[in-house]
Amino acid sequence: HFDGTIESYLQIIQHDDRAPLERAMRKAIKRKVPIDLDFRILDLDGSIRYMASRGRVLYDENGDPVRMSGVNIDITERKRVELALRESEKRFHTAFDQATIGMALVSTDGRFLQVNLSACKILGYSEQELLVTDFKSVTHPQDLGASLESIRRILAGETDAFQIEKRYIHKSGRTIWASLSISLLRDGDGQPLYFIAQIQDI
Repeated sequence: HFDGTIESYLQIIQHDDRAPLERAMRKAIKRKVPIDLDFRILDLDGSIRYMASRGRVLYDENGDPVRMSGVNIDITERKRVELALRESEKRFHTAFDQATIGMALVSTDGRFLQVNLSACKILGYSEQELLVTDFKSVTHPQDLGASLESIRRILAGETDAFQIEKRYIHKSGRTIWASLSISLLRDGDGQPLYFIAQIQDI
């Protein structure tokens, strides 16, 4: 609840977000631009809620500001989902980077999108070198056909994942035998995003 003044309005704003909102208001008054800002408010029950403020300044016939008009949209649930997603991504990348087996994210056309240190050590390449190539370039020629067929089956929906033993060509030229596990990540519509590969030197 507030009495329609800026002073009382600011009182319900979370303390750390008041200064950015005041700056946005001053900018709107001075430059005659809309207010477009997200901030937190303290709810009556003491909880924090996220709001999206969209508004504008109204002026009289002399061009002097007289009042502000706009809406505050409760985006708390959206923010919670975003925070949960960021936390989930952080946990995934921590596990990915620190895994003791080789891990790689591979595009549906075979390009390396992300590799961890263990994968680099197994194959003998730096991260930068792998990210400009694809899995076919480091796969032993005699095992490439089986790898491509397994990937085709996943993309066709015939299986969700596969595990094979295959050979890679180390940067030094020697042959590396590895156990490879591949699964496919899809989006909400079921469209393929990328493969998650786990590589264990055997």
